[in-house]
Amino acid sequence: MHEYLEVAGHLLHSDVAVTHKKDKEYTDRNLRIYRKREQAGEEFSPRDLYYFGNELKDHGQLEDAVKYYGKFLDTGLGWVEDQIAACQKIADCEAALERSEKEVSALLRSFAFDLPRAEICCRLGGYFADRTDYRKALYWYDQATRAIRPTDPMVVLNEAAWTWMPHLQLCVCYDRMGNRAKAKEHNDIALMYHPTHPSMLYNDKYFKDLEKDSVLENA
Repeated sequence: MHEYLEVAGHLLHSDVAVTHKKDKEYTDRNLRIYRKREQAGEEFSPRDLYYFGNELKDHGQLEDAVKYYGKFLDTGLGWVEDQIAACQKIADCEAALERSEKEVSALLRSFAFDLPRAEICCRLGGYFADRTDYRKALYWYDQATRAIRPTDPMVVLNEAAWTWMPHLQLCVCYDRMGNRAKAKEHNDIALMYHPTHPSMLYNDKYFKDLEKDSVLENA
């Protein structure tokens, strides 16, 4: 169903890149195979449960996707990165289904499988920021800046979440709360990671203009 390289023995890690391109347009082939197996009453392996969930999610069958991701997680088996990804994907489905409490529960469930990931902390921060609950948003964005990177070289990370993104969002939240000094502090940190980002450059000008206005007012 989903071909992968099962390797063992002495491993060498390098920066060699392999590009995988499909010969055909994306189809529902895999979904139909899984549905047929489901109808036949076949027992799915943890890996199959996870990938069945992926196929269902990709085809907009969100309720069933949540069900199969849940079945996968309930096995307690599988690669920890798939377990964490399943939690995030359940959250995606719940958000699309407008079930906000279940969205948050799915994100928090990921903490049962490993230390909190910066990506998930940022997402929780965004959840509360969207609801103008900046106190909670600050907490989660701050946690993202403190997250400990996984040591497994096979883990794919969203570098933005581990570097500049939480600081940019901390800048926004502190500004909304009227703490311009802390807002500028985090924008400066974000700029160190990404000196050409237009949002941070805009913020930098914003703070410099505020400083100029303050000098003129006090003159």
